[in-house]
Amino acid sequence: MKSAFAFLALFMLCLAAYPAFQLDGITVSVFVDEKGNTTIEERVDLTLTTPNTIDLYNSPILRHDLATWRDLVGVSEIRHHISGATVDIKNIRVRPQPPKLCNEFAGTCKATIFIDYNAYQLPPSNSTVASKTGLFFADKFKPRTTRYTLNTNAITLGLSESGDLALDKNTNLTIVLPKTAAKIVSQPLPVGVEFQELLQQHNKFSWRNMRLPRFEFSYEIEESLENEVFDFFTSLQRAAQMAIFGPQGLALIAIVVIILSSYVYLNFVVGKNKK
Repeated sequence: MKSAFAFLALFMLCLAAYPAFQLDGITVSVFVDEKGNTTIEERVDLTLTTPNTIDLYNSPILRHDLATWRDLVGVSEIRHHISGATVDIKNIRVRPQPPKLCNEFAGTCKATIFIDYNAYQLPPSNSTVASKTGLFFADKFKPRTTRYTLNTNAITLGLSESGDLALDKNTNLTIVLPKTAAKIVSQPLPVGVEFQELLQQHNKFSWRNMRLPRFEFSYEIEESLENEVFDFFTSLQRAAQMAIFGPQGLALIAIVVIILSSYVYLNFVVGKNKK
C-alpha cells in the first residue's frame, strides 16, 4: 500500500510538470430554504487530456477530499467558493463522477466533480450572537416577515483586482430560492431578466459572463399565522424542557413542589382547622 501511494505521489509530480487536466468551467449553486438555511453545490467540469490522466482519475486509491483533488488537478479553483471568514462551512463532500464523452482515438474524456456542503452562521463567541455572519443575513423587521440579504462578501468566485465578482463565460453563479420568496431585489439583474419586476416570477437566478460591482441580492419570506403559532408553542416547549432538564432543573422542581405544598397546606389543612 505504501508503494502504491508513493507511485501516486510521483505520478502527480509528473503531472504538475506536464498538466494533463483542463478546467472547463465552474458552477456554484446556492439552494435556500424558507428558514434561510443554505446548501451549496459546486460543479467543476474538466477535460482529461491523456490516457494516463484518465487512469489516475479513476484510481481506487484516491482520497475524496478537496486537498487531494486540488493537488491532482493542479488548479487552485478546486475549492469551496464560500469564504470561511464569515460562514461556518460543514459537511463537505467531494463526489467525482465517472468520465464521459470519451474519445478513444484522442485519448481524452470529460469529467465532473461535485463539491457540496452546508453554510451556517459562525458559532457565537463569548456569548455574543454572530448576527452578521452566514451566507444570508436575516432581519425580522415585521412580526411575521423576515428579509434575507445575501452576504456578497462571502462569495469568492471570479474576484477581480478591485474585489468585485467578475464571472467569465465558463463561471456561473446560481441562487435557488424557496417558492414563497417575495419582494426579490437584485443588482445587477440576473441572466434573462430585463426588469426588476420580472424577478417576482422566478425562484432560480443565474449570473455568468458579467461583472457584478456592488452586488446586492435580497428577498422576503412571510410566515403564515399557523406557522407563527406553531413556532411560538415549539419555542415555549423547548424553553420549558431546558428549564426542567437544565442545570437549575432540580432547584426549579423543588421550588414548584414547595409552592404547591404550601398552597395545599394553607387552603386545606389550615383552612379546615379554622372551621
